Amino acid sequence: MTALDPTAKSIADLDNLLQLLCKGVKTSTPWERALHELLTQADRQVLIVRLSVSMDASSTELIDSARVLFESLRAADLHLSKGRCDESTRAAVKLAKGLAQNILKRLQSTES
Repeated sequence: MTALDPTAKSIADLDNLLQLLCKGVKTSTPWERALHELLTQADRQVLIVRLSVSMDASSTELIDSARVLFESLRAADLHLSKGRCDESTRAAVKLAKGLAQNILKRLQSTES
């Protein structure tokens, strides 16, 4: 078992969660559309992280892509704090942000 195995599982879990969130978030109000756009950006960033892993990118590139992913989910979480949102969506975004933070921390620890 390598150090990237739990990280790879977290990336897959985050990918699945973001896909479900993107499908589940309504886009009828401006704040919902903005949230959907932030989640879509995060979903695209997961793909970049996955590609970076599969292409054996340098640790700096991998950490940078994971940092951008975390920042996009932090922005989505901040956006939710300003709008009306159901608790399940709020909890799912917080979970996604936590997964992204764990991925980033694991990648940073493997670099050392």
